[in-house]
Amino acid sequence: MARGSRIMASAKSNGSPVLARYTGVRDGAVTTPYSCRDRPEADRLVGAFINLLIVRADLSGDPTYLQVLERVRDRTAADFEHHDLPVAEVIEALGHEPAAGRRDMLRALFTEEDNPAVPDEAEEILRSEMVMDPPWHQAERDFTLRVTHDATAGTRIIVTYRTSAYTAARVRDIAADYRDLLDRIAAGTSFRVFDDRGGPPLRVVSPPPVVGGT
Repeated sequence: MARGSRIMASAKSNGSPVLARYTGVRDGAVTTPYSCRDRPEADRLVGAFINLLIVRADLSGDPTYLQVLERVRDRTAADFEHHDLPVAEVIEALGHEPAAGRRDMLRALFTEEDNPAVPDEAEEILRSEMVMDPPWHQAERDFTLRVTHDATAGTRIIVTYRTSAYTAARVRDIAADYRDLLDRIAAGTSFRVFDDRGGPPLRVVSPPPVVGGT
């Protein structure tokens, strides 16, 4: 499995259980970016050659974290084989109107990055871009969670969100729950992701599970 797909699988398998527990949707979809600079003709070109992949997040049943990781890893690896398929064509093939489809199917994005372009002055392990004056000025989707790794600054959880969809307090809760999940994973991967025993409870009570959805 390519390193890129391993990284993305890790980001999504860590974030998907948190969103699933907040929304009740255990079989949905999340978005992840893919850099299309694997073609030689793009080597000398300047610009962002990125496609968005819509990846199924199947957390049905009562899976352990390791099972979730394996599911997401296999799904991500399969989707990476078709990374050059424009996301607009995927949305159209699924029967959605372009504008409504992008809004409904690209609501949540997870990514993990090494040496990202983030402000050097941010020192908190957990920070909110709304407070820390982000380098961009609008959110492209309802919710984006980036896990960034830098040799100097360490690991950060960076969340960008639409204020029409989330409050600052709710976003902080989600990011804190994500951080708690990372701590729990570090202690072992055999725990069941919907079982609070052995780990801190969610900061918001989970709704009943929903089968299907995006």
